[in-house]
Amino acid sequence: TAILQTIEAVNSLAWTKTGALIIFQREDSLQNIINTGTTINADVNAELLKNLFYNKAPLHDGAMIICGTKIVAAGCFLPLSQNINNIPKDLGTRHRAGIGVSEVADAILA
Repeated sequence: TAILQTIEAVNSLAWTKTGALIIFQREDSLQNIINTGTTINADVNAELLKNLFYNKAPLHDGAMIICGTKIVAAGCFLPLSQNINNIPKDLGTRHRAGIGVSEVADAILA
């Protein structure tokens, strides 16, 4: 399943200390965010996830959007949270982006 493949990939990425932003679309459409990236439209597969986030891969910088069992896009730009007063200063852009997408949609972040 998509969840098990994602878990496998995230475990491997964590082992190599490779950062990743993986967003699971739920009810709210993420089409505006999907449009900022590159269309993938592939089944969720651990090896593909790891390859997309490999630090020399062209699409590693940005978020991956998963809808159901499909990776729909990668290299997507997420909205940054504007709530700067409640975010610790030591958290960087990736964290602000994760918080930002959670402020505009009911998506799940991995």
